[in-house]
Amino acid sequence: MSRPATVGELVDVIRRSRLVEDRWLDGAAAAPTTTPDDVLARLVGDGRLTPFQAAQLGAGRWRGFAVGEYRLLDRIAAGGMGIVYLAAHARTGQRVAVKVLHARLATDPVARERFAREARTAALLAHPNVVAVHAVDVASDPPYLVMDYVDGVSLQAAVARSGTLAAGTVAHVGRQIALGLQRAFEVGVVHRDIKPANLVVDRTGLVKILDLGIARSDDGGADLTRT
Repeated sequence: MSRPATVGELVDVIRRSRLVEDRWLDGAAAAPTTTPDDVLARLVGDGRLTPFQAAQLGAGRWRGFAVGEYRLLDRIAAGGMGIVYLAAHARTGQRVAVKVLHARLATDPVARERFAREARTAALLAHPNVVAVHAVDVASDPPYLVMDYVDGVSLQAAVARSGTLAAGTVAHVGRQIALGLQRAFEVGVVHRDIKPANLVVDRTGLVKILDLGIARSDDGGADLTRT
């Protein structure tokens, strides 16, 4: 795919994406002395596109903005298993985090089962300090799961940005992690990958434990590990 060189080419890319209503695009295409970057900036400024969407469209990419019933708004993180996006439900507008399995793992049955296990484990725990998983679709192309969107940063990012945390903050965070792990213990789940990158603190100071895909449970299920 090539970067749109003219406003007309850009408008065609945006139409294919179905992210913006035609009436807004018609006005953009008719404006004199406008460049593709001008059109994208105007659509972002008007709230018709997010910066993430604009960057993708500006590079000529129009596919992949929707997963199931969710529209992708921004890229949050990426790991060995997949990419996590901020997304909004197409009808309700509810914001969630959607984890999409990497294309190279899409046909891997172990990776698909890990997605399903993450959803089952989260439902089993149901605790304020564990991120909630609302849905999973391993039959989708690509496979994805839908989680709570935590408006915050990982402990890894927080320390990298601000340095060592104060003793009181460490105690507050540590207590919440322990509560989440206690709940896991009560239902027979071992997380097996507790680390700063998998612990997110929101704007209120609430800590959430992430990434239950390699958890081990005592329910007789398969013992999955990273691939």
